[in-house]
Amino acid sequence: MALNPFLAKKLYSYSKDELHFDSCMEFGNQRFMLSNKESYNLLKMLKREDYYDFFGDSNENLYDKTRKFYEFIGIKSYKSIDLNGFDDALQFDLNEDILNHYDYNETYNLIINNGTSEHVFDQKNVFLNSHNLCREGGYMIHMLPFFSWVNHGFYNFNPILFFDLAIANNYQVVDFCIGNRNEELISSDNKTIRFNKTQEEKGLSRFFENISLIEDISKKRIIKNLIKSSYEKIKNVFSESKVLSFEEFTENIDYPHKGKNFYRQILKSFLKSDNLGRSPFTDLSILVLLRKNGDKKFVSPYQGKYQSDYN
Repeated sequence: MALNPFLAKKLYSYSKDELHFDSCMEFGNQRFMLSNKESYNLLKMLKREDYYDFFGDSNENLYDKTRKFYEFIGIKSYKSIDLNGFDDALQFDLNEDILNHYDYNETYNLIINNGTSEHVFDQKNVFLNSHNLCREGGYMIHMLPFFSWVNHGFYNFNPILFFDLAIANNYQVVDFCIGNRNEELISSDNKTIRFNKTQEEKGLSRFFENISLIEDISKKRIIKNLIKSSYEKIKNVFSESKVLSFEEFTENIDYPHKGKNFYRQILKSFLKSDNLGRSPFTDLSILVLLRKNGDKKFVSPYQGKYQSDYN
């Protein structure tokens, strides 16, 4: 498991937004996988250049570097779950319900699932464990493979999973973005997305299609629709200055044809590249930051686009 520049920069930005992460439980103990230059840029943002020698471009003390970075962003208490037992990790099986199977009832302000749950067969228990280990008012980060990640793990993940998960369990979607190991390529311009419908009333996947599901957010601005929001520029092989909107990315997410336009661009970018490594669309990950608003039991979500079939 690896802490890469994409997640490191996002964690730094969350700390600047004064999200309080004083205690952390991590699924999979993370190695610090930033290059010499990437480490220097991160330390410069943190104003901790005095630690540059410690974070030097070496394969030693990779776990210690990650813990030190976590200290810099305000994490005072840290624990991890990993069957490898490294770095004093709890050797719990994430396929199990940790609360009941191991009688473990500690809770934390931040749960990080960074590139771990795709290697776990029982996805329900992964998200159940994240829910149970997170304190009320705490946060959960899921950073998981989206495309292409062929044979990397058991699963790749679609955005609608996290939105349906959020509405089923009354989470706030604080941040959502897609990127490669270095940076986010497609990101929402909002600070917090709030929803005014329950899972029983309307599945959250429909959020993509129905503007009425969105409430006012910070500074009374209204996100008209996630797929119509403004998004950061992304460079691709067709035009250096092209702005790829989320609408183009999803092709309006018109079920069941969502994403066709984006996948065509991915395939074309591969064909135009000398190798897959040059494509900006190689090994993209989803990163979502969720806030736990209550202390109710975990609820498995329905897939919202089929909500009418359940009623």
